[in-house]
Amino acid sequence: MVGFVLYQSESSINIFFITAVGLGIIALLVDRWINVPIRKVAEGAKKIKDGNFETRIEISSKDEIGELAETMNELATTLESDISNMKKMEQVRTEFLSNVTHELKTPIASIAGYLETLKDGALTDNDVNRTFIKRSLKNAKRLEALVTDLVDISRIETGEMEIQLEKVDLKPLLEEVINDAQQRNEKHELDISLEMNNQKEIIVNGNLDRLRQVFDNLISNAIRYTVNGSVVMSTEKNNGVIEFKVQDTGIGIDAESAERIFERFFRTDRARQIVRGGTGLGLAISKHIIEAHNSNISVESSEKNGSTFSFNLKSYTN
Repeated sequence: MVGFVLYQSESSINIFFITAVGLGIIALLVDRWINVPIRKVAEGAKKIKDGNFETRIEISSKDEIGELAETMNELATTLESDISNMKKMEQVRTEFLSNVTHELKTPIASIAGYLETLKDGALTDNDVNRTFIKRSLKNAKRLEALVTDLVDISRIETGEMEIQLEKVDLKPLLEEVINDAQQRNEKHELDISLEMNNQKEIIVNGNLDRLRQVFDNLISNAIRYTVNGSVVMSTEKNNGVIEFKVQDTGIGIDAESAERIFERFFRTDRARQIVRGGTGLGLAISKHIIEAHNSNISVESSEKNGSTFSFNLKSYTN
């Protein structure tokens, strides 16, 4: 009887020991599989909340905790990118305001100075009159262009710029844009030309005024950053698609700047050094106009090797 009791006691102890060990192992596994990952997620979430958006939670499991960690990492990546873009945009806007202030003050001051000089006695000299009036008109047009760009970019940002498309022939427009550019730069050592590959007409579904704005901007930029050499606008039709290119032999654009060249307010460092002023709005506006024509504008360029801006438009069909 005593032996049986001792046997039962030993069995109870063994069962208790095995149960305790089992519970301990389960507790360790629970801590490893659940508690530790949850603590990692909590610590990572706290760091992200405190603004450490580069934080990533290192959990590779495929369960619910792993999915939560992956979601938190994606959130951190998005926040990091958004904050970076906001800082970049704030810096660009600050530069933009500085440029706009300068661009507004310079022509206004020039016009005021010319008028003040005329008022103080230069009115009797016809040659001086004509010179000052021409310079005042040039500065007035500069102001008009700046205000137009500001209004356009504002309408783009608010979604108010609506572009109506209709059947238009771009050949006369291209010829006019090139003729105007040639006349404005006849004293410069720059070959400005138009290549249309024997096309008698260039019919597209587009907005003539807005496309004029694009071509004017691309040609003006090409001339502005090309001291000598050539600026060529070309167009070619293939399989119902018309490709437009503006190619120059100017200063070119470095790879990093080329990725941002169509951003609002952006101007390359090289462009700032060579040409003072400018708001960096023209290409952003052109990009929006071309996208409204169901296409995209792109650039191929490298420093000191010129640039080529191009986009396609579908040929008009009934």
